[in-house]
Order: sequence, then C-alpha cells, then structure tokens
Amino acid sequence: MKEIPLTLLVKTISARRLLNAGIALSSLALSAFSKKALIWGKPFIMTVEPTNVCNLRCPLCVTGNGSMTRRSGLMDFERFKTIIDEVGTYLFYLLLYQQGEPFINKDFLKFVEYAKRQNIFVTTSTNGHYLNPETAHQTVASGLDSLIVSIDGADQKTYETYRVDGKLAKVIHGIENLLRERERSRRHTPKIFIQF
Repeated sequence: MKEIPLTLLVKTISARRLLNAGIALSSLALSAFSKKALIWGKPFIMTVEPTNVCNLRCPLCVTGNGSMTRRSGLMDFERFKTIIDEVGTYLFYLLLYQQGEPFINKDFLKFVEYAKRQNIFVTTSTNGHYLNPETAHQTVASGLDSLIVSIDGADQKTYETYRVDGKLAKVIHGIENLLRERERSRRHTPKIFIQF
C-alpha cells in the first residue's frame, strides 16, 4: 500500500514492538498449523473508528446507503485514550477510519495527537469536505502521517454519481488548503494520497 510510507513507518520501530509482533505472528502461524486458536501478544496494527456517521450518501457504503445495522455514534476521547494507553506501546500502525467521515468527530485530531505522542504511525481516510483552512492547519499540526482523500470523479457530474451530496470543488480546495499549510509549516506530513 502506497499509503504507508516506509520511511515514516520505520521510525515507529522499537524492541517492544518488534518482539510483540513476532509473538503475535507466531501465534497466528501456530494457530493455522494446529487448527486451534492461540492468541499471544497484543495488536501491532489496529483500526479505530472515530465515527460511523457521514455527511455523504454513497450508494455502495453501508453508512451512506442506510443499511448499517449498528447504532450511529462518535467515539469520545476518553475511550480512545483508554485503548491507546492499553496497547499503544505495541502498535506500529493505527488506521483512524472505518465506516464514517473521521473529521465529523470533533475530537478526531486530538486522537491523532495522542497516538503520535506514543510514536505510532497514524493514517486516515476522508471525503475531503471538512478541510477548510483552520482544519488543514490543525491536521498538519497534529502530526498525522498520511491521509487518503477519496475523489471518485474527474468532474462534478461523475463525482456525484458515487459521492452523493458531495462537492468536488470543495474537496479540491480542501486538498489545496492542506498542501498550502504543509508548505507554510515546512512539514512533509501528512502524505496525501488521492483515491479514485
């Protein structure tokens, strides 16, 4: 996956993380061989869903098309902090997205900042509608390592076929905000990946 710049991921390596990954992968291999569930170690890659709420109605997404059977909600910062406090020293890689638009959660960038304090590689995926100048500044300052921006169209007509209720011009402007802020701050992150 290009969304994982190896030069940034390498910076998260520690003896504890390497040992834990070896233990966890050993239990996976032995489980496959013995056909018995063996669970050793802690997670070294984790997905945390800041929210399962979204501002768009994409027809192939369970959130957007309304077929999600889970209750909608936002994770609060204290719950996130508890998770990271328990496993953060073992994690190399944290994906902060799943079924919703992460930037809808007002604490999302606090999540990123807290995880980065533990030297975890943090990535997310967004539809790009919340990347105004202030949020772009906060995103760059948070230390986020990589950001996937879903576009799915070359013009508004093709874009809105999948990104129902979305505005392509707003997304492009949001990416420009991020690039300007990254340059102004003289930072190299977040690495930005456009997804079609």
